[in-house]
Amino acid sequence: MERELICCNGLTKSYAGRRVLDGVSLRLGQNEFVSVLGPGKCGKTTLIKLLSGLERPDAGEVFMDGAAVSSPSPKRGVVYQNTLLFNWLTVLGNVRYPLRKLGRQESLSRAMKYIELMGLKGFEKAYPRQLSGGMKQRCGIARIYAMKPRVIFMDEPFSQLDAQTRYLMQLELEKIFLGEGQSVLFVSNNIEEAVYLSDRIVVLSPSPSRVVKEFRLDLPRPRNYLSPEFVRIRAEIERCLSEVCDG
Repeated sequence: MERELICCNGLTKSYAGRRVLDGVSLRLGQNEFVSVLGPGKCGKTTLIKLLSGLERPDAGEVFMDGAAVSSPSPKRGVVYQNTLLFNWLTVLGNVRYPLRKLGRQESLSRAMKYIELMGLKGFEKAYPRQLSGGMKQRCGIARIYAMKPRVIFMDEPFSQLDAQTRYLMQLELEKIFLGEGQSVLFVSNNIEEAVYLSDRIVVLSPSPSRVVKEFRLDLPRPRNYLSPEFVRIRAEIERCLSEVCDG
């Protein structure tokens, strides 16, 4: 793993007396893509909220570059399942919105760079109501990358897309990850997606969650879904998740 960027130790969190996380510890290195897999409602979204500083754990600690995380920061970006675009702004307006403190030309050039990287060139003047679900997610991802955070947390960003659009979004995300170099912690409900994108995969148990296994992927990029090694790793993770859910 590259130099450690995010570190959490023994994270515990409860809501209304129900424990959701039970001592979760993990690491995210510089320029690393880590996916988190686990059963439904096992606390993956809660984990992102704690790591990004949106919420505080009941016990345990989160560190970024060795400093405690206690609140949100522009160094940590979050992409959600439902893209939170401003309906009254165009694609360009949405991507430029967090860049308001920059000069006009700098904010414009930076926004256009990421609009183009996410395949939205030609749609700069379109409003969210004129975009497909995949295009809205592209816009949301472009907006986060334009902020230039150190780490990006993604909470099942492709789960509501059709299979073909989801595949295309995986290709786009891999391209921008390799080109830009920010670390990504990616919550997914899709094993194949996680194997395609990740350097490591962390598997959580049912709630109250803990880390049960970690897989390191040394497959060359771009990855082939049909290669024997890809199929082998996917099957191994499927077995792990099945045992976790049955156990």
